[in-house]
Amino acid sequence: MSPPIPSGDHKGRPYRVYLVWRVGADLVSDHGIYDISGTEHREAKMLFGCCGSLEQAEAARAAGFHFLEATVVSLIPEADETAFAPILERYRALPLPVRACNVFLPGDLKLTGPAVDLARARRYVETALPRARQIGAEVVVFGSGVARMIPDGFPRDEALAQLAAFLDMVADVASAAGVVIAIEPLNRKESNVINSVAEGVALAQRVNRAPIR
Repeated sequence: MSPPIPSGDHKGRPYRVYLVWRVGADLVSDHGIYDISGTEHREAKMLFGCCGSLEQAEAARAAGFHFLEATVVSLIPEADETAFAPILERYRALPLPVRACNVFLPGDLKLTGPAVDLARARRYVETALPRARQIGAEVVVFGSGVARMIPDGFPRDEALAQLAAFLDMVADVASAAGVVIAIEPLNRKESNVINSVAEGVALAQRVNRAPIR
């Protein structure tokens, strides 16, 4: 029996809704990504996930959420495996599965402007995405409003080219890790670029790589 659908009162914690497809008794997709348009007798089921920390997982489970959406930065991608090991064990012991991650990048890892360090970004991503997959995530949300913020006076076209180059690099790592990157539109108080679904779609089409959506 599925957990109850959580009410709207979740003490201010954001939550996401994922669509899963079931064919008979077999789970085809945990996040509605795979194309099963030719399959007959489909049954749709909604999964509700809570964006939260390790410490909030039990409260999320008790409230009826199906999964936790953790943060990538909690996986300390710029620290070594020794430092990560106890964090991994805590995630594996959670009362809820992790199906997705947000807060992909720290704010000081700039993706646009004259101070971009693509080598650091690559090192970060090459550690971050496999770790996200280790804790169960199949989707990593690319919001990271501060990291992608375009500096004042910097050409917007050049900044968009930098974001596309970053996501093209991310696509290589995501493919190997088995992770999908979901571009998240943010409001203008959070970032000054990719503020609508249309802009997110345009960037994904510009990159034109399967893991970038």
